[in-house]
Amino acid sequence: LSVFTILLIVIDVFAFTVMMGWKLGVLEAVNYVVVIGMSIDYCVHMSEAYESAKADTRGERVTLMLEEMAVSVLSGALSTLGACFFMFFAPNKFFVKFATFMFVTMSLSCIYALTFFPALLATVGPMGEFGDLYTWIGKHWKELKHNHVIKYIHTEEFLERENMAAARSSMIAEQGEKEQDQ
Repeated sequence: LSVFTILLIVIDVFAFTVMMGWKLGVLEAVNYVVVIGMSIDYCVHMSEAYESAKADTRGERVTLMLEEMAVSVLSGALSTLGACFFMFFAPNKFFVKFATFMFVTMSLSCIYALTFFPALLATVGPMGEFGDLYTWIGKHWKELKHNHVIKYIHTEEFLERENMAAARSSMIAEQGEKEQDQ
């Protein structure tokens, strides 16, 4: 769910740059790389707070997550936006463009992390083993291996190898008997 939220933030920032009519240049390319890292920050903090919340329902976990982390996320966003504010008055177009990009990215990240992401978690957030990727992969990996082994056992290749192995074993056993007789 975090990845989905981050993807939406990145798409929105890309759409904003297109709406502004910015052509792809060095600054835009750097910003497109930076947006991913900057949009991850708040969602990861909220995810960690949700995972560490000890509650029985999704709604209670979201409430605990917001109580624990919302002020910190909002404070971080406001301090970053405050730092960007002064770049808007720079005489250099590069800094103004970068400030605009930072302002949009931080604003969208904060809005998504404090509104959309909690609503998504309250609706379909992980509970117990539901949503645990490692449990799901482990379960399906065992099934996949089992099915693969069963299919392989019924192939001609497997039967040929088994016959060759049985023939080798009987040859070795015969040689062992001959050596014992001598």
